[in-house]
This record gives sequence, C-alpha cells and structure tokens, in this order.
Amino acid sequence: MKKNNNILLIFDCDGVLVDSEPIANRIFIQCLQKEGFEVDEAYAYRHFHGISNRDCISHIESTFKRKVSDNFIETLLLLTDEEIKNTLQPISHIKEALAALSYPKCVASGSEPEKIKLSLEVTGLNEYFTHVYSSLQVNAGKPSPDVFLHAAKEMGFTPHQCVVIEDSNPGVQAALNAGMKVLLYRPILEDQSDLPKEVTVFDDMAHLPTMIHKIIQKGHLQ
Repeated sequence: MKKNNNILLIFDCDGVLVDSEPIANRIFIQCLQKEGFEVDEAYAYRHFHGISNRDCISHIESTFKRKVSDNFIETLLLLTDEEIKNTLQPISHIKEALAALSYPKCVASGSEPEKIKLSLEVTGLNEYFTHVYSSLQVNAGKPSPDVFLHAAKEMGFTPHQCVVIEDSNPGVQAALNAGMKVLLYRPILEDQSDLPKEVTVFDDMAHLPTMIHKIIQKGHLQ
C-alpha cells in the first residue's frame, strides 16, 4: 500500500505499544515504599497513569512534603530496565495493526528516551518507528500538549493532520489540547462518562487500522 504522507499517527508507548504499565507501577511503588512513602497500586493508578516519572516524583514530593533520595531515579531506572529486558511484551495485536497502517508514524511518550527505545527493541516494535519523542525533551509533560506538538513539528505535520493513539486521560487531554484527533485504547472498558465527546474509545488493537481508515474517509483530517 502506498504511503499517505498527509497523515501522521502518533503513538504513546506505555500501555499502547508495550504492556509496561504493570511493570512500571510495581517497581515505582516498591521504590517509594522502600523510602517510606505510603503509596499502593490504587493510588499509583489514580495519580500516575499516563504522566512522566518527573511529574510523578513532583507529585509525591509535593503531597508528602519531602523529597525522594538522591539515588531514587537511578535505582528506579535500573530496576525498570532489568524487568523490561526480562518480561516486557507488546500489546496484543499491535504488530499486526502497525504492519497494516502504511502511514508515517512516531512515538511520543512521557517516558525517558532510553526506556522508550529499549521497550521497542525488546518487543521487536522498533522496526516500525524511526522517530521517538519524549516529554523530557519539552517543557511540560502530559496533559500539556508540548510533546505532541513537538513531534508533529519535527515530523513536518500540522496538528490537524495528526491522530494520537493513547491509553490515559492525561494523554487524551494532551492530544485534545494540541488540536489533534485522538483514539483511546482501553482493553478493559471503564466508565466513559468523564471523557470528552471528541474521544473515540476502543478495546482491541486489531480494530485500529479500520478505525484510522474511517477517520480518513470521513474527512476528519486536513
């Protein structure tokens, strides 16, 4: 299929391309608990889902009125990388979806650039992406639109030419703030009453190519 260079697909990484959310949450919680912060899985999902480690740590330090240790981030990244290398898997059906979508693609994630690249390499998804962008490259992480706007500019597209595939509310808000079309992947469908009407929710990556083609056919992108 010939590439359509008038459309850019922007993928979040964690929870969209790779099943890393359980790994990241577990290790982050363990590191926090080791330093005496009373944080459990429910708290982490409520406050940390879809935002960068930088912003998670800022939240912790603001909420608990004390700082993490000097080697906290180094320990967190080392433990996370080790677990990624040993256990990380791609999201179900994402490889088939990416192979079927012959449009320009990039990754724009809140994770560190090294972690994104490692995750793509371990899962074999790096063959689909030559351009990777991180919230650490811009002033503010999601729900700020900065990383998506940066990715679009670097790739040579306007916001109205972009479709963002996300799995978190902060990511959805970032895409909407950027003026982009957004699809929300939720493998376990939850209450959608809090979502803006512009957001389309789906629960299986096997449906993604059809959804993208429908968006294009309806002329929702310029």
